[in-house]
Amino acid sequence: MKDLTVSLNDIRLFVEVAHHLNISRAAEVLNMPNSTLSRRISALEQQLGIRLLHRTTRQISLTTPGQQYFQRCMRVLSEFNFATAE
Repeated sequence: MKDLTVSLNDIRLFVEVAHHLNISRAAEVLNMPNSTLSRRISALEQQLGIRLLHRTTRQISLTTPGQQYFQRCMRVLSEFNFATAE
């Protein structure tokens, strides 16, 4: 098993991109440059050793592992937000 340390912030960035399926729109919501967001997602993919997104010049879609990771990340963020609110 790999020893991974993925930041909660990187999970949030990925979830925003996966939600919008658009780097520009997600970057706008996150108030950050497109290039920074794209680099952070690429670094996350490299760290995990999996491709999360299919990227073309016109479209982004989730890979099968990306869909699974997205669902799990949504649960993690939901639990984190619930714990923080308590």
